[in-house]
Amino acid sequence: MSRRMYRTGLDDFDAIYEREGSRLPAAIARIIELAKAHPKDPYAAVRAYVASGSAEAPTK
Repeated sequence: MSRRMYRTGLDDFDAIYEREGSRLPAAIARIIELAKAHPKDPYAAVRAYVASGSAEAPTK
């Protein structure tokens, strides 16, 4: 089960990495920004950001 949970959503994180120009520090900063803006469900914020196709973080 732990492997299944770990692998969940990896495509979303890869998409953020690519959207940030394959710059790991920028991708990490974006993920942290999304998580802080949506503390109740940071994974939903990541999914919404990726689905939006936008370079801007989704609003609350």
